[in-house]
Amino acid sequence: MENFAKGPHLLPMELQQNIFLHLHRTDDISAAALTCRSLLLAFLDAKSVIENKVLRNEIRRDVLPKALAVLKSARMLRQSQRSVLSIQEFLEENFTFRTEPHWQLPSTDVYALSRLNGIITRFARRYISYALKESPRRQEDVERRPSKDEVARVHRAFYRFELWCNLFKTHKTNETILEPDQQREVFFDRFSPWENEQLACIYDYLARAILPAFNDVAEHDVDWGAVRVEYGDSISTGFIQYALSMGLVQIHRIITAKTFDARHELLCSEKKIYPNFNLQFLFTCLDCTSSNGLNHTPLQQFTIEDNATQLKKAFFDDPDPGPESCWRWAHAEDYVVNFVNSPLRISLRKWGYVMWDRATLDSWQVLRTRWVPPSNSEQQAASELRTKVRAEQEFSFRRRYDIQAAGGSGWWSVGDESKVKWPHRRTRSPQVEEKTPESLADAKRIISGIKLPTTIARDQN
Repeated sequence: MENFAKGPHLLPMELQQNIFLHLHRTDDISAAALTCRSLLLAFLDAKSVIENKVLRNEIRRDVLPKALAVLKSARMLRQSQRSVLSIQEFLEENFTFRTEPHWQLPSTDVYALSRLNGIITRFARRYISYALKESPRRQEDVERRPSKDEVARVHRAFYRFELWCNLFKTHKTNETILEPDQQREVFFDRFSPWENEQLACIYDYLARAILPAFNDVAEHDVDWGAVRVEYGDSISTGFIQYALSMGLVQIHRIITAKTFDARHELLCSEKKIYPNFNLQFLFTCLDCTSSNGLNHTPLQQFTIEDNATQLKKAFFDDPDPGPESCWRWAHAEDYVVNFVNSPLRISLRKWGYVMWDRATLDSWQVLRTRWVPPSNSEQQAASELRTKVRAEQEFSFRRRYDIQAAGGSGWWSVGDESKVKWPHRRTRSPQVEEKTPESLADAKRIISGIKLPTTIARDQN
């Protein structure tokens, strides 16, 4: 210790290397190595060992196997090696046995996985904060610290989301590598319904997180309006599904983009003026996870044999019964078809009902009473509101279609057309009378009178 007080360069090389082995972030390796020439030489002498050990320190042990699977799937995606057979073989190799892999990664993979883990860590913190604000206790639990098991569940769910993107995302409208039923067989059937519902919670959260940026472009871009890209609070449209399919790195860029132009560029892939569309992504496939099985017996009437044959056991070794208990509570009167991604459970997924320990659920007194789904009147009110909003969007769509037909493009808003970009020889801006529906009946009449455009101006590229 006396030598260390005088400077780490006086320590034996083994002790200098031991300093690196106790770091918990790969970003700190370079800072430590550049402290002095002696530490730099010590690092270079055991570079691979140090980098891999620090990565193990950085990523939780109960999350690490899934992180490594995501890394492998990303490599397969980059090398264009995805096929039905390769995906099946990959999942068999990485999701059949619950063993901790032995590995030694090259430097490029160490830092790539570290960067992804950093993004997932940030997403997980934001998600937990969001879920606590939506929890049964709401503001009382905003400052609550989640347990290690709760954090691990959230991290694993985000890694599974990224894995899904790497395995199944495509770059063409409504293209798919495996049909939803096939994806259920090779992917979802490896997990329990509450683990699949954890993935649904993450999808819902990310969709809501991306909506402000998406709506900003959908509400104001002339080209998007001309092809009737709807905006609002829907999290299941093909446009949202495609945007999410690009993975967590791209989602993070979209969420953190602050300007209209930056958001537009990120949401329009391959320099297209319109967003891509995909109804074969995660939301749709989650709906298919429970398409097989008993549809004449509610969960609360399942026998021991039914539970064994109809419900997969949890893939991950979770020491706490909280997620399964809360899932069974919420679906007690449900049939198999509604076990995952049920539209009636949206409010539950907002607070991540399958993410919490039993002790947390008990402190919220969640399981003491029977869960009651939204009433028909609540669902009807929500439906009527969506109908009215769609009618209000109609003027925007028609106006932007006319502007595009006249050669305009760029940013537009009701009452402000000053930022519309026109060609050098501008034709007269078409005029459309704005009509805002005053009632639900009026909204329905407007929608019934909609005439879709017969042609759409397309990108010349």
